[in-house]
Amino acid sequence: MSSESKVMEHLEEKYNEKFEVESTKEGSVIFPEMYGKDKVIAHQEGKPELVFLAGESRNEDGVYYDTFILSIWSNQLDQLYQDKVNQAFNEDVEFKTMLFVEEEKYAEEKKDSSVTDFFTKR
Repeated sequence: MSSESKVMEHLEEKYNEKFEVESTKEGSVIFPEMYGKDKVIAHQEGKPELVFLAGESRNEDGVYYDTFILSIWSNQLDQLYQDKVNQAFNEDVEFKTMLFVEEEKYAEEKKDSSVTDFFTKR
């Protein structure tokens, strides 16, 4: 099974959702600890606005990571601040919020969790 297939299978089992691959980035076979392994850029099926990165840990075989929850939260922030951004520029503005949270700080969050709940309980 290809690394892309393994990542996608992991995502679908973890979230019980279907995902579509947008692109892949080949990692290093010789120096994965230094340069990383293969990565997948994907989005939830039917929701192209939820783009995220996923892959296998560079240090441990069979351990996967993804930023799907951060993608959901970024989209929530986009919706939360859309009116304020439009007001600030006096017109409709397209923008995208990029959110970074260290993985161990949100690893237990579920796909239906709210970004505002996450930050208010911290």
